[in-house]
Amino acid sequence: MIPAKECKLLTYKLLEESFLQMQELRKSLAANVPNKTFFLFHIELDQ
Repeated sequence: MIPAKECKLLTYKLLEESFLQMQELRKSLAANVPNKTFFLFHIELDQ
């Protein structure tokens, strides 16, 4: 497996180059509660 630090760096690079898309799913309506937010990453295969 890839170490967490390297995984975060690779994920950021893929997001930056538009290979990955990200969607936030909040469990609550408060915008400043990061521990109640899920991030979904997906790839558009049609590109």
